[in-house]
This record gives sequence, C-alpha cells and structure tokens, in this order.
Amino acid sequence: MTTGNSSIAGKVFRGIGWTYLSTFLKALSQIVFIAILSRLLEPRDFGLLGIALVFTNLAERVGQLGITPTLIQRHSVSEHEWRVCRSLGLSIGLLVSGALYFLSYPVARYFSEPDLVSILQVLSIVFIFEGACIVFEAWLTRALEFKAIAVIDNLSYFCGYCVVAVPLAALGCGVWSLIAGQLAIRLCKYSLYRRTLGLLSRELPRGIEWSFQTAASILKTGIGFSLGRLLNFAALQGDNFVVGRVLGTESLGLYTRIYQLMTIPSVYVAQVLDKVLFPALALKQKESSTMKSGMLMLLEVVTLISLPLSVVCFILPEVIVSVVLGEKWMDGAPVLRIFAAGIFFRAGYKAGDTVLRSLGRVYRYSLLQAFYALFVIGGTLIGAQYGLVQVAYAVLLAVALNYFALSFVGGRAVGASFAEFVKAHLPGIWVASVVGAGCFVLEVWRRQYGISPFVVFGCAAPMCLFSGLAAIFFAPQPLFPAAIQVLAKREQIASRIRRLPSLLQRALRIELPG
Repeated sequence: MTTGNSSIAGKVFRGIGWTYLSTFLKALSQIVFIAILSRLLEPRDFGLLGIALVFTNLAERVGQLGITPTLIQRHSVSEHEWRVCRSLGLSIGLLVSGALYFLSYPVARYFSEPDLVSILQVLSIVFIFEGACIVFEAWLTRALEFKAIAVIDNLSYFCGYCVVAVPLAALGCGVWSLIAGQLAIRLCKYSLYRRTLGLLSRELPRGIEWSFQTAASILKTGIGFSLGRLLNFAALQGDNFVVGRVLGTESLGLYTRIYQLMTIPSVYVAQVLDKVLFPALALKQKESSTMKSGMLMLLEVVTLISLPLSVVCFILPEVIVSVVLGEKWMDGAPVLRIFAAGIFFRAGYKAGDTVLRSLGRVYRYSLLQAFYALFVIGGTLIGAQYGLVQVAYAVLLAVALNYFALSFVGGRAVGASFAEFVKAHLPGIWVASVVGAGCFVLEVWRRQYGISPFVVFGCAAPMCLFSGLAAIFFAPQPLFPAAIQVLAKREQIASRIRRLPSLLQRALRIELPG
C-alpha cells in the first residue's frame, strides 16, 4: 500500500471511530430526549412538528442543490470554485427562506392547521444560515476531518434539545419547545462550523465571486445529486404527508414517534459509514477493486449491526414502546413490529447508495429513487384508507424493494458477484440468530409471568450486547466478519490483540500481521 493510500486509510478508520463514538452518544441522547419529551408533550405537538419538518427538509434539499456532495465528489476544487459555491449557497438560502415564509399560508390551509403559519415562518429563518453551512461542511469533509464534524453534530443536538427544547417543554410551551430546539440546533451548528475552521487553520477562501460558467459546471452534477436527494426525500417523507392529510395530526404524531424509533438504529448505522466512506471512495473511484471491497465491507458492517437490532425490535415492540415512549403510546407497538423488519432494509440500501454517488452516477441513482418514492407514496395512499398498520406494511414493502434495487445496481457497478453479496450478509444473520434467541426467551417469560417491561428492557440490553459480541468474535470461520479481520491488520489494533492470552487469541481466529 502506498503512503497516500495508508494516510487515507488511517483517516478513514479514525473517522469511523470518531463518528461511531459521536453517533452512539447522539443516539443515546436522542432516545433519552424522546422519552422525556414524549411524557411532556402530546401527540398533536409531534404531529405539527412532523408536518413542518416535511416542508423544511424539502426546502433544505432544494436549497443545497447538491452543492455539498458535488464539492466532496470532485477530484479537486479551486479557490475560485469555493467562492462561487459560497455565493450560490447564500443566494439560494435567502430565496428558499422567503419561499417557505410565503408558502406557510397555503400549507396551513391544506392541513387545516392554522398554527402551521407561524411555525413555518419561524423555521424559515434557518435557511439563511444553512446556505452558509454548505461550503463549511464540504470543506471539512473533503479534509476527512470527521472528528470535528462529529463534535459539531453532538454539541448542536445537545444544545437544541437539552438546553432549549426540554426546559421549554417542562414550562408548558408545547410545540414551540420543539420549534425552538430546531432553531437552536441550526444556529449552534453554524457558529461551531465557523469556530472549528478557525481552530483547525483551515480558513475557506474569503469573499464571494460569480461566474455563470463555473456555476453551471457545479450545478450540472449538483442537480443530479439534488434530484436523487429530493426523490429520496419524497420516499422518506411522503408517508408523513399522506398520514397527516388522511388520518390527521394526532395519528401523524403517533406514526412519526414510532417511525423515529425504527430509524434511530438504521440511520445511525448506515449514515455514519456513508459520511466517512463517500468522500473516501470518491477519492478512489477509478480503482474498481477498492470500490468493490468498500461496498461489500459496508454491506457486511451494516448487516452485522442492523439485522440483530431488527430482530430485537420485532420480538420486543411492546417493551420498547412502553419504556422509551410511555404507556400512552402503546397503540404504536404493532406498527413498530412491522417497521422492525424494515430496520435492516433501511440501513442496508446505503451500501449501493454510497457506491453509486461515489462513482458520480447520480442520474441512475435518481431514477431508482423515483421508483422508491412512487412505491412509498402510492402504497401509503392505499394503506391510509385502512389505518396505520397498513401504512406500515406499504412502507416496509417499498423500503425492501429499494434495498434490492440499489444493491443490484451498485453491485453490478463495482463487479460484485451474487455469491459475494450473499457472503456479506452471513455474519449478520448469525449474530441476529443468537441475539434473537435470547430475546425470544425473555418475551416468553414476560408474557407468562407478567414481568415489568422495564425489567425485561434492563435484562435485554446487556444480554443483546454481550451475546452479540460473543457471537461475532467466536463465530465459525465462514461466518467471521471480514471487516474485523481488516481492522486487525492495523498495527495499533494488532498490538492490543497480541497482549491477550494465547488461548483467547486462538479462539478469536484473527490472523495478525507479521
């Protein structure tokens, strides 16, 4: 391996470590804040936020126009291009902010919710700052400064919810506590990006410039990225739009809380790796063997984590809803059981997603996302006529189809065979079987003896952790994760493994370098 490759590999592994530490802390914080806010606020408050986020997230994707991923994906970016992108970001941010402000009136009328006018108008402020953050995020990501990005994400989230949202909810501010939290997250992130770039001595080229030729070149690729993101957004938020319109704000509040429980593991498993591997694979997009091994390793790691979580949520939905959300949300337990099957598919499709974007095949990716959005919205429209459970089945089917489509197209793009694709899933299936067996026993005991959900949850969490780790490290050789073997070849990790007793080293079946 060349020095350049070693340097990039080192940054990637450190980036994965830092990002996963950050993600674990953020996921833990999110679960805690969901539990607290679900007891302080009503389902209607979350329903109003859910509707507002449909439009603010849409505005965010329109406002970015794929500029950030384009800057990351390009092999090199000149100072002139950075300045033009800064001009684009600021201009589009102002336009989107104004558009959302005036669209608040028809949106409120459509959903018959007058409160949405003031909510959307207040949230429109954030896009002035989002436009500036476009180049900040791209600059740090291109430099593979994942530690800085991880710290910014965590501090912003903590500030938004712990410092702002929870105290305001306790004071009886209702939905405005959630809105204030969203504002605080965006403002804090903007401030931290500026401060971090100064501390790292990585100041962006100052000033703004404009060139139609440069802007057109950037937007040619950016619109492809943006189109894919918009269609993916339509798939991820289309069900919320339909549920809010057909079943009402209260049903949407219940639906979004359960949906968020499903997305916490899938988003934080797959998106962490995507954040790190997308820029790293983009640097190596001309090396087909690197792209193939990157996709297969990403798929293996995602399966290894998300499939056991999927099994746990499928077996223990009543326990999870009772402990995390509270008894007044128990109507959502059947919906969580259905969504549990989608945790793996939702996380797994990121492998093909990341590869296609790294290769710059953005319009092929956009076409697949168009079909995904069509299945989600069409299925939800049909399912909403019968209730939330049927909506969940429709969304599950769409997510599964998207997983298989992206995996097939991404696999063909890098030359991965069907046998290699199946092999990448085997470690995750093995671990899920071991963890699932223990959870099944706990659920049987809970039903038979009436054990408290809190007791079951307290037993299930450590049991799943330790049985999962044992299943990974003591797996039969064909089921041993290749990603662990790759990590073991790094000298820092290999030196620590050598300190273990020889009997344990042999049991782990890890081949050490040298």
